[in-house]
Amino acid sequence: MSKALQSLLEHSAEQDAKLAALTQQLQALSIDAGSDTEVAKAFDIKQPVQK
Repeated sequence: MSKALQSLLEHSAEQDAKLAALTQQLQALSIDAGSDTEVAKAFDIKQPVQK
């Protein structure tokens, strides 16, 4: 039982490290929420195309 728990904790720590690295990479890309919103609106099929 303790070996299974230890394995689970190790896996959890590995996943946390991977998520932290991914977060750092995304922050390094400097995601611009404003431009993401503009792109989302451009592909919104519910709104008519504005020219």
